[in-house]
Amino acid sequence: MGGMVAIAQARPERISRPAAEPLAQGLEAAAAAVGTLTARTWKERFGLTVAEWRAMARLAEAESQALAHESGPEEQRILRGLLHRGLVEGGPLRFGFTPEGRRLHEEIAPLAQAYEATLVTDLSPGEVIVLKLLLRRLTVAAERLGGERR
Repeated sequence: MGGMVAIAQARPERISRPAAEPLAQGLEAAAAAVGTLTARTWKERFGLTVAEWRAMARLAEAESQALAHESGPEEQRILRGLLHRGLVEGGPLRFGFTPEGRRLHEEIAPLAQAYEATLVTDLSPGEVIVLKLLLRRLTVAAERLGGERR
């Protein structure tokens, strides 16, 4: 934790919210800002919801695996919707991209990477790594608190 304090002290101009702000409030504000930006872009340019894009990105990562078997009911529902739209094929345990789905993924993936790069422009590479690790740890802790495990 001392390392994060040192980062904050070294760059106070980058901290726009008081340190005393509840963590959940800061996380919700960041998620809402990023979510609004991506939701609008994905819907307007590609006709996809953020959840549909996430399912497509996850499918690209695990393409030849039994993705639907590993995913929860919500992701399975989203994949069935993408199947209905002709962007993925297969099911109920295996899904893969159709040519149209692959083309769409290949068009969106660089844009998603560019958005992320722009969002973290003011962070050092080390800060980005720490941020991702801390977000993952917070997610695991919240799931444990809520009795959920993905």
